[in-house]
Amino acid sequence: MQIGNRYTIEKQIGVGGMGTVFKGTDAQTGMTVAIKHLKPDILRADPHQLDRFIREGELLRQLNHPNIVKMLDAIDHNDDHYLIMEYVAGGSLHDVLQKSPQLSPQRVLYTALDVADALTRAHRLNVLHRDIKPANVLLDADGTPRLTDFGMARSGNMNITEEGTIVGTLAYLSPEALTGGDVDERSDIWAFGIMLFEMLAGERPFMQVNAGQLIHAILTAPIPDLESIRPDVPVALIDLINRMLKRDIQARIPSVRLIGAELEAIIRGGTTSLQYVPNMDDSDRFDSDNFTPITPATSRITPANNLPTQPTAFVGRGDEIEAVEQLLNDNANHLITITGVGGIGKTRLALAVAERFVRPAHSTSMHNLLFSDGIYFVPLASVDTEETLIKTIADHTDMTFAGIDSARIQLLHYLSEKKMLIILDNFEHLTAHADLLADILQSAPNIKLLVTSRELLRLRGEQIYEVPPLHTPTAQQPLAEIGEYCAIKLFVQSAKRIMPSFELDIQTAPYVVRICELVGGLPLGIELSASWLEMLSIEEIADEIEKSLDFLETDLRDVPQRQRSLRAVFEYSWNLLTDDERQTFVKLAIFRGGFEREAAQKVAGASLRVLTSLVNKSLIQRYPNGRYGVNKVLRQYADEILKQREDVKAVKREHAVYYSDLLLKLMPLFNTLKEKTAIEMMDNEWENIRLALHNAMDMGACDEIDNISYPLLMYYINRSLFKEGIDTFDRLAGMMKAHQGENEMFWRTRVFQAWLQSRIGNYAEAWAYSAPAEAYFKQNHITLEMSETLNVLSYVKMMQGDYAEAATYAQEGLSYAPQSRQPQMAWYMSNANWGYAEFLRGNQQQALTIYEDIVSRMRQLQDYSPSGMGYLLNNLGEILRGLNRMDEALALFQEAYAIFEANNIKRGMAFTLNNIGGIQIAKEDNIAAQPYYQRAYELHKEIGDLNGLAHSISALGNNQMYMGNAKEAKMYFDKSLAIRQKIGERRGIADSFIDIGRVYALMGDFHASLAHFRQAETIYRDIQELDGLSSALTNIASTQAILGQIEATYQTLE
Repeated sequence: MQIGNRYTIEKQIGVGGMGTVFKGTDAQTGMTVAIKHLKPDILRADPHQLDRFIREGELLRQLNHPNIVKMLDAIDHNDDHYLIMEYVAGGSLHDVLQKSPQLSPQRVLYTALDVADALTRAHRLNVLHRDIKPANVLLDADGTPRLTDFGMARSGNMNITEEGTIVGTLAYLSPEALTGGDVDERSDIWAFGIMLFEMLAGERPFMQVNAGQLIHAILTAPIPDLESIRPDVPVALIDLINRMLKRDIQARIPSVRLIGAELEAIIRGGTTSLQYVPNMDDSDRFDSDNFTPITPATSRITPANNLPTQPTAFVGRGDEIEAVEQLLNDNANHLITITGVGGIGKTRLALAVAERFVRPAHSTSMHNLLFSDGIYFVPLASVDTEETLIKTIADHTDMTFAGIDSARIQLLHYLSEKKMLIILDNFEHLTAHADLLADILQSAPNIKLLVTSRELLRLRGEQIYEVPPLHTPTAQQPLAEIGEYCAIKLFVQSAKRIMPSFELDIQTAPYVVRICELVGGLPLGIELSASWLEMLSIEEIADEIEKSLDFLETDLRDVPQRQRSLRAVFEYSWNLLTDDERQTFVKLAIFRGGFEREAAQKVAGASLRVLTSLVNKSLIQRYPNGRYGVNKVLRQYADEILKQREDVKAVKREHAVYYSDLLLKLMPLFNTLKEKTAIEMMDNEWENIRLALHNAMDMGACDEIDNISYPLLMYYINRSLFKEGIDTFDRLAGMMKAHQGENEMFWRTRVFQAWLQSRIGNYAEAWAYSAPAEAYFKQNHITLEMSETLNVLSYVKMMQGDYAEAATYAQEGLSYAPQSRQPQMAWYMSNANWGYAEFLRGNQQQALTIYEDIVSRMRQLQDYSPSGMGYLLNNLGEILRGLNRMDEALALFQEAYAIFEANNIKRGMAFTLNNIGGIQIAKEDNIAAQPYYQRAYELHKEIGDLNGLAHSISALGNNQMYMGNAKEAKMYFDKSLAIRQKIGERRGIADSFIDIGRVYALMGDFHASLAHFRQAETIYRDIQELDGLSSALTNIASTQAILGQIEATYQTLE
């Protein structure tokens, strides 16, 4: 049978829910194709299925990806509907798994990577597949996977399927899809994770046959331990699959693109994965359908309760209360564990939530009917056996033992018909008896347990809520904003109990913020800090905490013994750890600002199993981006133990080696299109890199540090950390001189230091380091560093106004470029300096030719540094502006700024903003120029770039002058001149004299104006700055004419 006068249907090769697939031939091309036929009976039963069928074809056309089955044509033939697709000859992944249930790690990795690429394309176009499973992954003859069957897909806000229906294959559906929640890309990620698990384990994690049992398992059953099933599989892959199968959608890895990046890293055998930052707005995290509000008469029923009266009001935590309350309101949840480090406020949060179900004024749902038999608080700190646990629960729920049955059986019978909320406080030391809670929930369907514990119970159906530290502001925020943070409110409340006159004001706020930061936002730490106000000033309290956290303790009798000091909090958690967990946790104290699993394994010898256990015990945190973190307070105590251990030097050495290796791997990425990836990875690890560098210097590891000095330099430049970089290289140079003398390594470090000095206007210091370095390298025939050194000298001479020398140094640097560390970078920098020196000398056409040549070459290579391209475009824009090609110049400035902003290069952003403002001034739009100049000033000030700062201040002054504000303009010009004289920037000094001369003219003091123009003329002649000299002479002549010095005016004009 032939359809559309082109395609011959040959034989049936598959049947789906809505269509039959045939093998066929394209008569025009002779190519084998797959022909999908919409079943007529399906269409008769539901005409809307045609829209779905058509939409599937449209989606396939849009997706167009090598790992997605291609849509070739759509045919309507005799009222039948067909999709013509490419024919994939190797069957499906489902067929493969039928023959070989467990695939090799290599095959799984490469198959997963291709599927991730396909899904990334779909998600990029806002298309959800919604039916990821092995049967929908076809295989080409060489095994390349092709994702197919987008019949269930959703594009943007448009469903192909009927709204409100459960879409997909049940065994692969995510928890949110089964419970009617919102589905998004992460729902596809869950199904993808199920499929990867199946490819490795030989079966899905949930194999129940009955639909109801399967749904229950997906929602509550633990994920089988894949590591024990397949010990041959890389731990990193198992860890990735575990994060894809997080039931909490907010905790699930958020992007298929990131999954692909981690798969690539595992395939490469890399030690770190591409990192990502989750959206920190969790306001919709626990959304569920609201109950219908109860009538006022019912809402006045107050359940029986034994909730203890709290001595102080509960401060903040509104979002946390709402989240836990919603968990309790959900009928599917019967066990909620509030977890977190000691002192985080788990008990107070649980009680605050319980109050919502007791006090009518707080009722927002059917609270009172949920727990009509009571709400009971059960403190467990002193309980240590199952027998006492049972008795304590009974005592606090008004139960009396009687009869011959065991106490356990009697408790279960008593609770079986009750509607209660039971708060079990401080359960972490009783996890061995968690089976009692499982039995309670099994026999008592209307009981809900709200448990506070530093360790997870690891029971089926357990819903976990991890309490975060209180957010703290920065001292730079306005006082009104600082006072709105919960951490600050808690301190003020606690302080007023001790000192009623205490107020948060301009004097006290910085110290309150500092205290809250020092205790890591830990509520207990904040309260203990405030308790010392009776004896010490707030400044003294902050100083004492910085010296030692042992300062934070109290002798209040109504505070539990385990919480009378932060050390007691730590020791209580410490005693719950096994020996392996203690060993690992202490070594993890070496990390700063979080760490990757690979880093923990290399540095601390941490297995995935131990890391997971430490997360479960709230000693460390696991973030959705895959990184781990240690609470600041706990880390400080662990660090104390580490410092006393004999292997502390070995741990520091492993830490330094790990991050040194990371920088070595990133070094080739600098000055290429992948530079941003390297910088962002260093951003994530910067605190660790700083510490590793510090420890390496203490060890005197000169050679190791020298190997990573170049990526450090590139990072300092790209992140505009000039002062930090200068200080670091200065310390490195001192260390190298002390250990090995003034050798090649020493002078290389000095050149890097000079490079940074020159970028913030410290030209004298830059020359003092780079000139002797050049002499050393030449004397010892060291060509590797010559081009970079000569370019630093060129830049310094250029900024000091010696343009001829600047051009000479740049041309010499160009001759050494092929022998440099990065020849392409050296060629670019040498030409850029040479071209800009010619521009400043007035040779604008020559400068334009040089820069156009650089642009052409860089674009042809297609592997250039974005930041380098930004600087290049900016300088080319300045040359075009000098040639009065303003529109072209503005376009280049804007393109350069977009590059700098996208890569967070603040120095580049600042001077392009100045240039954009200058174009607005040239167009006589002073109002439009002002915000550009102001932002440039702020950026230059932030990064400490004195030359740029002087330029921005001068620009602001010019804007004031154009608006007729002479006094304000002169104030700006005087500041700019002072900075330029300090750093010796001669061209800038001359420019400032011109500015001040003009403002004196505006004020009517023409003699002072003429004197300043004369000073500018002298400097411009000396540095051979022709454009500046022309400007100075023009201003001199016009001023002489105003003063009636006609003969002098003619002489000047001649």
